[in-house]
Amino acid sequence: MAEVHACLINALISDLESGAEAIRPIGIPVNHPAGGDEGGVGENDTDYWEGLRGATTETIRPIADDLALNWSTQPIPTGQSRKGWESSLVGLLWDRGTLSSLPSYLDNILHLTYEDKPAPTRPTWATAPPTQSSLLGLIPSKPEKRWVTLHHTMKLDILVWIIELVMHTGVIRDFMEESMTALTEVRKVQVDVKREWKKL
Repeated sequence: MAEVHACLINALISDLESGAEAIRPIGIPVNHPAGGDEGGVGENDTDYWEGLRGATTETIRPIADDLALNWSTQPIPTGQSRKGWESSLVGLLWDRGTLSSLPSYLDNILHLTYEDKPAPTRPTWATAPPTQSSLLGLIPSKPEKRWVTLHHTMKLDILVWIIELVMHTGVIRDFMEESMTALTEVRKVQVDVKREWKKL
């Protein structure tokens, strides 16, 4: 799984480095309660999302914003260690995800960046002001620690979503065009061979 995700994410990074515009997912319009944009899709759709224990986009924004800035600037290293691909994945989800293209992407980000706060084993006298996440009973966590606990259907949904993004990169588009040209040539040869065969 690490190798597959790392290769796909690196393909998107390479596409950006080649000067291509950021690929945006194509999704089905989402109709949220307040109506929002005329087309039903927009940045404000995330304002209506509510995750585990009442978490909102403001809960995950402090962590996800940093990861979204870094995922496209640091390719995942090759070799046996693909360390950091989970954080890059969260950054990609936050940067490119939409409720119309991947309805569960915010729930996935929340799951990968927070975990349930454990029950206290003894009284605490901490004087630091509680954060929003601590009030919700959640504590920040590392995506690499949380990935294994993400449900397999969610992992498959994310994988399909990334593959769809990669299919629109310049390298894949060029390959498909070259393949279509080669296929046309092969079909011409087949027709000629069939004619020769009939003559024989």
